[in-house]
Amino acid sequence: MRESLEKKIAWMYLDNEFDKALILCDKLPKNNIVRKIIEKRYREMENAEMYPGSLHWSGPTDIKRFPKFFLARDIIRNLDIDNPKILDIGCLDGSFLRFITNEIPDITCAGVDIIDQGNNRGINCEFFNMRAQDIGNRWYKEFDIVTCFDVLEHTLNDELTIEAIEAVAKLGATIIMNLPKIVKEKRTNDYLNLMLKRKPEHMRIYTKKWILNKFGKRNDFKMFPCLDERGDDTHFFIYKT
Repeated sequence: MRESLEKKIAWMYLDNEFDKALILCDKLPKNNIVRKIIEKRYREMENAEMYPGSLHWSGPTDIKRFPKFFLARDIIRNLDIDNPKILDIGCLDGSFLRFITNEIPDITCAGVDIIDQGNNRGINCEFFNMRAQDIGNRWYKEFDIVTCFDVLEHTLNDELTIEAIEAVAKLGATIIMNLPKIVKEKRTNDYLNLMLKRKPEHMRIYTKKWILNKFGKRNDFKMFPCLDERGDDTHFFIYKT
């Protein structure tokens, strides 16, 4: 039997293909519960991006659970840059920057996030509440390294975010990026209950094919095996501007 449009859209939402669900939900009646849930969630996500600092992070992050931090450290060490300057996009409580300044003391760092992390970070680093896509309004060709861990999938406009990342990076700078691999759930007919219980944070899914098509021809592009904090595979890659 052909899957109903409502169910198809609901499972896009639940499978972290939010942007696709958002476009298609216009085809549902305005009073449809699936459409209402999706539009309400979009307003929440839009509000968070439009008003940086309106969300709060409880932290702290347990660094040992994040293999990407250690892999990024090794990559940065091998760059052999004197007094490198780094920007961490989506820095949350500054855990990666705290870690990297302990490991590489001569590094200068800044972090940005839409979430307000408070002032007690215990780190000599500048933090800014702003959208990732707006960083080009503050800096231009300033950083030797830009890290972006699990951020693109949360942004309302990933293309603007990528443009901004490359705008703040110096010529020849290293971009270190990580994107999650999403495993789709088994389909059930109980999608309404699932939608009411869950608020997906991801706007979209990124595949290895998409990453290769988007970044594969960038200078010195490389992908590395890396696990996330749950022990699942993740897309970890670097390239130079």
